Amino acid sequence: MPLFRNAKLRPKSTLQSAFGFRHGKTQQKSQGFMGGSFNTRDFFHGMSTMFFKSIKWINAGIYYFVGNCVCCAICHVGLIAERWFFFAQVNHPQNLYYQTIL
Repeated sequence: MPLFRNAKLRPKSTLQSAFGFRHGKTQQKSQGFMGGSFNTRDFFHGMSTMFFKSIKWINAGIYYFVGNCVCCAICHVGLIAERWFFFAQVNHPQNLYYQTIL
């Protein structure tokens, strides 16, 4: 599942690479003299880590359930179509026994 794969990914960019520094340690001390910015207001969610862990598992459960339902429905439609074609083709052993010519 992508959720579990994405949890193991680590970003290649760092604070140093954002500024173009190759060596040393860069540390952000403040958000600037205005305090907030568009990014902190628009992209910060304010939710706890526990909330996101629960949402992840709820989504995984829904994907699993819906995926199984869709797969079962497609499988059943395919089986019904196959059986219909088998009898519509009239090529089954009963016709060989009775020597029916179509």
